[in-house]
Amino acid sequence: MVKKVLCLWALLAASVALFSLPAVAQDLSRTPVPKISDLILERPTEGKLIAPMLVPKPDTPPAYCSPCLFYGGDFAPQNVNADGLANEDSQPDVGLTSTIYVPFHVPNYTYWEVDGLFQNILTTAGQIDPKEANWSISSGVGAGNPGTTLYSGTSGAHFTPTGRVFLGAYTEYTLEVKGLTGIHLSPGLYWLSVVPLCTNPNNDTCNSAQYYASDSLDGPNAYGPREPLNLSFWNSSYFGVYYVQANSGGKGFSSFSAGVIGVSHP
Repeated sequence: MVKKVLCLWALLAASVALFSLPAVAQDLSRTPVPKISDLILERPTEGKLIAPMLVPKPDTPPAYCSPCLFYGGDFAPQNVNADGLANEDSQPDVGLTSTIYVPFHVPNYTYWEVDGLFQNILTTAGQIDPKEANWSISSGVGAGNPGTTLYSGTSGAHFTPTGRVFLGAYTEYTLEVKGLTGIHLSPGLYWLSVVPLCTNPNNDTCNSAQYYASDSLDGPNAYGPREPLNLSFWNSSYFGVYYVQANSGGKGFSSFSAGVIGVSHP
């Protein structure tokens, strides 16, 4: 199944430089060769509304973010810059891996006890197999710098449609891990990741599955401390990128539709 490209904007211009690196050349020797078109989806004609967005009350977090500490905001299909960037561990025949790291801020004079994490995902697959997700919380992430992984694991995950559809084909799902324990965050800047798994070699869907992190473009219903803009990072040995700023092209991917569940303590 050929992956559609959502927009060929300046991110791909920047990616051209990235894909010229020697390490990338080695990656491109793989079979099948990863293509620029595997990175993102394809933008429809500017201004064309593909599907109406479901709009809850302003500044109201989604029901699955409860109790909600942080939510980056809804994916907005009608936004001319709306997009999705590869975020997955899938296609067991080739081992396609790609991770988006989303920033969030714990305010001063408080600490967070985190119970769950989630990332909104665009896909045609409609499933994860096994029903698990890889997740992490890191600090100090930067360009070419993975920072320090503070907490990580592979946990049972819920995969639930949000009601939003993009390009008439990509359904958005919330990928959520809950029941996490022992995670306490003091004030500061952190990055989360939640990556869907479709690695079952006995499931034919997994060999064609495609998953993309929904951007939010500082979208509606953001909740809690606002997501720091333009500080998301993308890492994928498959695509030959190493902790590259997600919006390095200057358009799109300024923020992502992801969140943190838990309780804030003074």
